[in-house]
Amino acid sequence: MVGSSERRVFERFPAILNRTRLEWCDGAENRNATARLLNVSQGGALIETTMPLPAAQGFWLRLEEPSFSTWVGARLIRNETDARAAIAFHQPCPFDFLESARQGISLENLALLTFS
Repeated sequence: MVGSSERRVFERFPAILNRTRLEWCDGAENRNATARLLNVSQGGALIETTMPLPAAQGFWLRLEEPSFSTWVGARLIRNETDARAAIAFHQPCPFDFLESARQGISLENLALLTFS
């Protein structure tokens, strides 16, 4: 867009109250942390986490509450604070993950609502 100060390619949406699981390898050890998505887009998210994220490698995340989602690969873009980080997804965000984060229902539940 000409004349726009918006630098994002994808629109960000507020995430519902959620619990997210992060996992990564640190040498020979598997690490994990809990987090909360604050907002989400097809390209990335802003999260609050219980520990700093690995800067030099990727990690996996999934929603655990209010519904489970598929695992999504991501990488750290920047730490905004010790507990808040901007992340980018390796691939465009899967539809089920995005909708779970925005609406709190899995595609399985959405299918039940649609066909009931």
